[in-house]
Amino acid sequence: MLARAFAAGMPAPWGTGDRVYGHARPLRRWLEARPQADGLAVLGQEYVQLDGRQQQVQTLVAALPPEGWTRLSAGAGTKGPRWYDGHWRPLAEPQEPGWHRWLLVRRSLSLPTELTASMVFVPQDTTLVEVV
Repeated sequence: MLARAFAAGMPAPWGTGDRVYGHARPLRRWLEARPQADGLAVLGQEYVQLDGRQQQVQTLVAALPPEGWTRLSAGAGTKGPRWYDGHWRPLAEPQEPGWHRWLLVRRSLSLPTELTASMVFVPQDTTLVEVV
């Protein structure tokens, strides 16, 4: 569907998806090859490239320091503003010049142990505020 939409000229500044799509490495590679900015949720068992080696997302999330979290709004929801704490780490550089790959971790304010991780692929000057 995405290939047909892009071929038809449908503009898409961002692609997003839940863990089902984030787990699909061929989809992530395809979006990066376009290049298409995206943020796809990933499971803790997913591996990412960091510091020259493969590491599990759950290991990286568990090692996040208590400092470095940024409180940001993800916009209005049905019950009001959606505030979260966010932390992001750069991952291995993609092959596409001028783009970056990040691991974004979102923490619930009401349940601080509830964390969601996403792999984010964006132009290098994109800020955390824009991503959230």
